[in-house]
Amino acid sequence: MSWLKKQGSDLLEVLEKLEGGNQEEALVLVKKIEKASRGEFGDEPIQFFSNSSFIQRLINIGIMYRENMEVLAEVIATLRQITRRCDVKSSNIYEFLLTHIDNKNKKVKKMVAYTIPFFPQFDEYSCKWEYILQIPYIAPKRESIHVFRWIIECNIQKIPEDMKEKTIGIFRDFMEKQIIHSVDYYFFLHIIEEIAYTIPFYQQFDDYSEKWKYVLEIPYIESKKESIHVFRRVIERNLEVLPKEVSEKTIAIFQDYMERQIIHPIDYNLYLDIIEQLKIITAKK
Repeated sequence: MSWLKKQGSDLLEVLEKLEGGNQEEALVLVKKIEKASRGEFGDEPIQFFSNSSFIQRLINIGIMYRENMEVLAEVIATLRQITRRCDVKSSNIYEFLLTHIDNKNKKVKKMVAYTIPFFPQFDEYSCKWEYILQIPYIAPKRESIHVFRWIIECNIQKIPEDMKEKTIGIFRDFMEKQIIHSVDYYFFLHIIEEIAYTIPFYQQFDDYSEKWKYVLEIPYIESKKESIHVFRRVIERNLEVLPKEVSEKTIAIFQDYMERQIIHPIDYNLYLDIIEQLKIITAKK
């Protein structure tokens, strides 16, 4: 029996019961739909969950049970899965989420914040960046900081100049105060660099007559903690084409920084590795 005939039919029955307005069973029922939206996906589940009629009926249930925060949170959680897994970002979902953007309930607030920023319509929201910058502080913060990172990555070219420093500060604060996985640390570091520095990563920069002079000045730009990381990435991208004198100066810069600064063990190993690579490459020249 196909997914649509079995699970799809069962879910439609659940939907009908919810539309009946039974408050006592509503939470149990809506959780069945939310769980199914997180299940294994194929062509038929995508066809079912992305159906415009189903989506509107689900929204109507959210409106019907809008005073029941637990049910409302599950409805929005389901819409989030539909948005992510079926790539549906319709205006009716967006408008429904928008009506709850200032909801004070923790679960509802979290689900809206984890969903609405990924809608293209959100670009027109007047308080878009103020809203985005408060997402990392939504409990649980460990989960929210990752959602925040995804949102920033999707909007990396759209961040207003006056919001860049605040965005970097949020990541830096989390990296300094939390014990985090090395992979996450690298992700956060990478996005800080993407926000703060861009020119050396353009292909056209290779033709700049004073390219190496500019690159060797990067570690001394404030703030130096970010600048040394950007410098490392620029050097990594240019390892094979570094002039010998630039390689030698680069090694000296990293060694000086490692001696003078208290740095994270992950960063220390990254610098050590690049110094060794530079020494090997320089010896061949």
